[in-house]
Amino acid sequence: MTSIAIIPVKRFGRALRRLAGILNRDERAALQEAMLTDLLTACRACPELDAVVVVTNDPHARAVADRFGADAVTDH
Repeated sequence: MTSIAIIPVKRFGRALRRLAGILNRDERAALQEAMLTDLLTACRACPELDAVVVVTNDPHARAVADRFGADAVTDH
C-alpha cells in the first residue's frame, strides 16, 4: 500500500484571515510559509510516507514544496 500526504495550500497572504486583526497580510503570509515548512519537514521525517503532494495555485507555495522535494499540483 502506498501512503501519500496531500496538503492543500491557499494563496499566501489570503489564508489565516481570522488573524487579520492581529497580523497584517505580509505577517500572515510569513506565518503560513512557516507552518507549511514545519509540516513538510514533519512529512519528510515520516518513513511511512511514500510521497508528499502540495495542492496549490500559489507560485510561492510551489517553490516551498520544491525545496522539500514534494510534488506540486495546480489547484484550479
